[in-house]
Amino acid sequence: METNFLFRIISLLFSHLPVFPVSADFFGIGESICDWAKSSITESIKTLIGIGDTMNEVFTGGGVIGPAVADVQANVVGAVMPAASSLGVVICFACWLFAVIELAIQDRLTPETFVKSMARLVFGMVAIDLATVLFDNIAGPGGFGDAFSETIKKAVSKGSPSVTLTFELEPDEWFTAAVNAILFNTVCLLATGAMTVVSYIVQITRIIEIAIRGSFLGIAVGMLADDGWKGPGGRYLKKFLAVCCQGGVLVLIGAVISSLMASFVSTAFANAFSIETIGEYWTGMFMCIGVGLAGISIMFKSLGYLNDLFGA
Repeated sequence: METNFLFRIISLLFSHLPVFPVSADFFGIGESICDWAKSSITESIKTLIGIGDTMNEVFTGGGVIGPAVADVQANVVGAVMPAASSLGVVICFACWLFAVIELAIQDRLTPETFVKSMARLVFGMVAIDLATVLFDNIAGPGGFGDAFSETIKKAVSKGSPSVTLTFELEPDEWFTAAVNAILFNTVCLLATGAMTVVSYIVQITRIIEIAIRGSFLGIAVGMLADDGWKGPGGRYLKKFLAVCCQGGVLVLIGAVISSLMASFVSTAFANAFSIETIGEYWTGMFMCIGVGLAGISIMFKSLGYLNDLFGA
């Protein structure tokens, strides 16, 4: 009830601005302003309802900065992983040695237990040697993470919702149209810009996390020689898998947001934009902003869903 009352107030406020008649002295300026209001409002709404696409474009290598961020990630991993892998060899051998000493102290060192510990050592050393290949197959181009994202994208993504707006503005309504267009565009573009920046920050943060976790992948797989999949190395790999699959979840979030936007667009902007229906357009815009903010909120929580999925 309070929300409806608020929207009625907005409708009354923006639909009862003074209307100044246009005389011949304006040389058709009223019609030109109304045309500008039509095109600018249309573009603002298209930008707003396309926010779902920005929620995964950086992570999936798209957008303006997507390729650059991916290159930085690859360079960081390429520079750090060799040194981390060398340290992983030391850790792997130390874990094996301590395990053998512990077995000997507990009088449990038998040919069988020694062979098992040697098998873990060999497995750990081979895994460290293949750390770069493992990273490429999980987080690299065409790897498990990309395949997961593409599978979800093909299944659910329908692209940005289309919008076709109609307008019923007369030249003598140029002042009301101009004021509403300026305010409408300002609120709409500020909200869209803020949501875009936040979504970029979330995606870049995830990419940085992939780079950091990937850089130390050699150490993680080396620790598999200590306690296997249930130990710290196994937990590290599970979290690495989870963050690499983040792109697929972001694609899914973007698709859901785009679907909701399309639903609101078909109802909130069904009537032609006129002095009488300005309030409906303001209501529709705030509804779309609310959907976008909900999507941003889910983006922050999305990694937790994947951690639960992989048991990390």
